[in-house]
Amino acid sequence: MVLSAVTTAVDRMADGSTTPTLERCRRFTTRQRFRYRTWHHCGREYAAPIDPFRVHWLVPGAITHALTEEDRLALADGRPDGIQSVDGGDWDRQTVPFTETPLYEALRARFVDGTPWEETGYAAALERTNRVRREAGRDPRHELADDTDRNVRYAYLDELHDRIATEGYRSAAELRGGESGASAGTGSEIGIRNRTEVGSPVPPAKREIRVAVGRDGRFILESGHHRLAIARLLGLESIPVHVLVRHEQWQARRDRIVLTGTDDGDHPDLEGLTPGRLSLD
Repeated sequence: MVLSAVTTAVDRMADGSTTPTLERCRRFTTRQRFRYRTWHHCGREYAAPIDPFRVHWLVPGAITHALTEEDRLALADGRPDGIQSVDGGDWDRQTVPFTETPLYEALRARFVDGTPWEETGYAAALERTNRVRREAGRDPRHELADDTDRNVRYAYLDELHDRIATEGYRSAAELRGGESGASAGTGSEIGIRNRTEVGSPVPPAKREIRVAVGRDGRFILESGHHRLAIARLLGLESIPVHVLVRHEQWQARRDRIVLTGTDDGDHPDLEGLTPGRLSLD
């Protein structure tokens, strides 16, 4: 109740001319809201902690597969945007090789072969995804309704690619650190829609590429397809990612480490798990 009241008051005060103190307050209340909602949605059910703000740096090639759009939407049902979850089912066995997706092939044609955008198949790739979204009752993403939409989108992607190629891949936290007059840069293709503007209170982790972890520990792309494709095409050494979904069998392994001290291993999502230290907050 108190947090809700403070958040409401802060949001009402945020009129575009926020002071540094008010900005810090907005970020604090937003972090606390994410922390509580993560605990309430899934964290309270498990021994191993589900950190709402943790970021892993991975070799882009470590993410070899992507969720199907159907499974991605199904997993999102009933989950607040940006809040992590633990889910059963076969979604981690129904994935598609990322480099075989039409979107990756279109971006490869553009940035490796120099193919004109109109001939890459990019618009058709987006339309296939949006068709699934419409059938599921969801709004389309990056809809290219006319020449203006297409030209704006193509120019944005060219700029994004060139900026990463020349400046390197910057995490959302790094971008936030230079927010005075900075653009959202590589953090603009995020899942928290329309919250990428300078000064956004959304925690940096929520603006990174988002992945799921399958029952065997495999990292699977959930969102951030454009950024991952560009990172792979440029041969980057590492990129920041945030775990949004874990398979229930993988979470059970994480719990065993905390409860018994067994079944650990060399995996980024197992790092920092301490036997006997339960997730109570």
